[in-house]
Amino acid sequence: MNKIFLLIVFAFVIAAGVGYFFSRSNLVEAPTNGGSFTVNSFKDCVKKGSPVMESYPPRCSFGGKTFTQNIGNELEMADLITLTTPRPNDLIKSPLRIEGQARGSWFFEAEGGRVMVLDENGLELGGGSIQAQGEWMTDEFVLFEGKSIFDPKGANYGTLIIPNANPSDLPENSKELKIPVKFE
Repeated sequence: MNKIFLLIVFAFVIAAGVGYFFSRSNLVEAPTNGGSFTVNSFKDCVKKGSPVMESYPPRCSFGGKTFTQNIGNELEMADLITLTTPRPNDLIKSPLRIEGQARGSWFFEAEGGRVMVLDENGLELGGGSIQAQGEWMTDEFVLFEGKSIFDPKGANYGTLIIPNANPSDLPENSKELKIPVKFE
């Protein structure tokens, strides 16, 4: 009977220790300025000083949770269009130089769709265009370049949208690359 009692006490102590450990890992931490906040985004995780994993997209772990940096839909669109510049989360200014490669089907008469720069609320700040730099009537990737003129109007963050040319105007033929950007 004494051994059973000791085993029960030992199991209880172990369970309490495990519970305490997990409850401590999810506590709200107070920053040095006296306020407090929870880590609920990649940006917050980096601000707390947690290391950023060498992955793409970058990831950061804090309190048993992993947060992934927003790179827009770059990975989903990689078989159709890729950007060399700007890259997701780059600091940009106007005029913005845009370079990359896209499948020939992204263009119509060597032009892509109208490029747009939006603020974090979806308000359009400006636009531009991209042009194929080679034979665009192909299924292969074609280099492109272009530029966009915009006024950030005090915004810090936004989205660069690079749509395909869609002369049919049919929604099922519309595609667009969306990447987050920061304004200088």
